[in-house]
Formats: sequence, C-alpha cells, structure tokens
Amino acid sequence: MAEEKYSIQVLERAFSIMDVLLQAGEPLSLEIIVTRTGLAKSTAFRLISNLVRYGYVAETDNGYWLLAWAEDDQLWAGCCEQS
Repeated sequence: MAEEKYSIQVLERAFSIMDVLLQAGEPLSLEIIVTRTGLAKSTAFRLISNLVRYGYVAETDNGYWLLAWAEDDQLWAGCCEQS
C-alpha cells in the first residue's frame, strides 16, 4: 500500500465499497455494505450514489447494489480470472 501521507480518505472509502462488492460476487444491501466497510450509512449512501453516477456501481430492482460491470456476465467473468 502507498504511504499514508498520500492517502485520500474519500478514495479509500469508495474503494472499500467497491472491494466489498467485488468480494461478495452478488448484489448487497446498503446495510450489509455499511457493516462490512464500517462506514456510516449516510457516507456509504453518498459514495454509492456517486459511484452509480459515474457508472461503477448499479442498483438492482430490489434496491441492492453491485459493481456495474457485474451486469455484463462476460465482462464479470473476465475481470476476476487469475493467471
């Protein structure tokens, strides 16, 4: 990990949400994201809203969240392959 003096808190928080969604491999509720990241609910919601706005996260019809590329099965399968 890079030195902490170059740390940008909002990016670390956004990436923690993306990491949780990637590790889950399935859509998650806001409550589960909050539990797994340790973020405040309002903070997590604002970050997710921005990730949605920029196309990194998508909301399902039932109000769960997933990485946007997870909606495309081919891309999802390709992103997680390990050499």
